[in-house]
Amino acid sequence: MVNDLTTGGADAALSAQMGVELEGKKADVDLSNLPSPQMALVNLGAGVRPNLLDNPCFVGGGTGWGVFPVNQRGALSGNTDWTFLCDRWEQFGSDWSLTADGLVMANRSDADYWSFLQHIPTAVLEALAGETLTASVLFDDSLVTAAKVLTSPVTYFPFDTGERVEVIPESGVVQYYGGSVTRTVKAIKLEVGNTQTLAYQDAGGVWHLLPQPEGDYAAQLLRCQQYQFVNKNPQTSFPAIMNGNYGTATVQTPVPMGKTPVFLKDAASGYGVVWTGTGAFAVTDVSVYGCVGNFVFLNINTNSPIVSNCVWRECTFTLDTGM
Repeated sequence: MVNDLTTGGADAALSAQMGVELEGKKADVDLSNLPSPQMALVNLGAGVRPNLLDNPCFVGGGTGWGVFPVNQRGALSGNTDWTFLCDRWEQFGSDWSLTADGLVMANRSDADYWSFLQHIPTAVLEALAGETLTASVLFDDSLVTAAKVLTSPVTYFPFDTGERVEVIPESGVVQYYGGSVTRTVKAIKLEVGNTQTLAYQDAGGVWHLLPQPEGDYAAQLLRCQQYQFVNKNPQTSFPAIMNGNYGTATVQTPVPMGKTPVFLKDAASGYGVVWTGTGAFAVTDVSVYGCVGNFVFLNINTNSPIVSNCVWRECTFTLDTGM
């Protein structure tokens, strides 16, 4: 209780009482992870900043719905240059594999280094010209990070390990160069700001991924389907109209695609068939002729003249924007 009988009067008594209350509040504050700047900022309400990259978490194995990374094509390993290792990410120079622990990148014997890259819309990077960005990569045993002002024609984010991230605003390329050392990559991030909010290090020196805004699988899948839509079910039917040997089919995608895609059938798949009221007719070729909103329009060809409303099916394929 504050009263003016305390030596120094009411003002001194008030100061003494405030000191007692502040000491009590300090005891209630958890300062145990202040050595980790990332966790300290999160605790203080700064939050985790958004990632400019899609599908950035590789932990899980990419083996189905809800398992990161998003992997519509379904491949779990490979070594062919400039092919997708999972949605949105292409690779060069590696024998790669998706595992439950992350993306394993091993240098291929005929390559001097390995790398992987993503194309993001150029408008995103052009709008950030002159801003400070931070690039970070979390491995199974460490984290590398660097902050730079985004400039053209290329901005380098060099790491202490000799590895680096390169960002090319005019082409939208974000590329990680990993050298020749085998790495298990857990996550990668490019964010606005001069510090990383990808991971934190605990008192034992172990790195952990911070909860990320991009942690919702369904939302990440939709982001990826702006650039790649994969139909793996040969029983899926698409409406078609035939007029002689030529016709059109319509594919409705979950989200509008970022630009007009190309049609890529699976190597093991034919071009499917069109089903009419009188039977099934083999399709000999398919190509994209346009897209509007959530609809992609295909040219389909057959060797049999047909005039009919029908359905096209029995083809597994990818609509690919190359991004």
